[in-house]
Amino acid sequence: DLTARTDSDVGEVVAQLTATGWSGTWTADVARRIAEDSGDHVVSAGFSQLTLADVMPSLASSAAAEIPLYGNVRVVVDDRGMRDATLNLDVGAGVLDFGTPDEAVLLDEASFHARWDGAAGEIVVEPSSLHFGPTSGSFTGVIRDEGSGRMMFAFESGDATLAARDTGEPPLAVQQLEIAGSTDIASRVLDVDRVVIQTEDGTFAGAFRLGFTGETPSLSAAAELTPMDIATWKRMWPPFLAPGARRWALDNIAGGRIASARFEAAVPAGELFRTEPPSIEKDALRLDLRLEDVTVST
Repeated sequence: DLTARTDSDVGEVVAQLTATGWSGTWTADVARRIAEDSGDHVVSAGFSQLTLADVMPSLASSAAAEIPLYGNVRVVVDDRGMRDATLNLDVGAGVLDFGTPDEAVLLDEASFHARWDGAAGEIVVEPSSLHFGPTSGSFTGVIRDEGSGRMMFAFESGDATLAARDTGEPPLAVQQLEIAGSTDIASRVLDVDRVVIQTEDGTFAGAFRLGFTGETPSLSAAAELTPMDIATWKRMWPPFLAPGARRWALDNIAGGRIASARFEAAVPAGELFRTEPPSIEKDALRLDLRLEDVTVST
């Protein structure tokens, strides 16, 4: 159902839409008015009870299909174009399914708040948050158009907690978490120049590049760990990243510590994310690892 009204005296148009979606009825409303003091066009929109499947039908068969979305947008346009904009998005509870039960992540809630800074030509991510059970944290960031199809991004958090439900370890407080990099649309490349997870018990630092010119992405990566207990390392390892290797490590490695670790990878396009085992050259993956007082069961 669609209803609308106009008020030509103040240049206002208001419309409301109600529709049946993937998991029920969702609503959206849109309004446009002209600011009396400046003559700017102000457009606002809001929606509620949308689901991920309504926005991305390809997720209809996924466990994430019914995750609810609520949000609002406000855009200010003057005679030179978009001058200011804000976005507030709230995401409800649901399961993010990455392929297997070991990769599934239970989302409690998330919120995302951003504004467009027209003078600086960038999107400023204001304090936002993610909550996956006891794993949670707030973050801020910036996304900037560098021109010629290149976008820069940087995000950071100073209060994250890592607590995967299957490690059997207490939550790990993260002093600093940083992700920064860029995308090049013309070259079809994603560069993450800096990934840092810093805790009192040790630090992970890495960088990687994904190329999207082949059937599946190519990958170049390098990462290292400072000395840390095995328990800290297990809590840093995300459930959706190499879940089979992670499951083996959780079940078979106990006690002791990592004295040093460095990993490098150079995987060509066409090998990752395939159903059959990848045919990767032995020199494409390199791991230098030194362990102390570790017990490994087989």
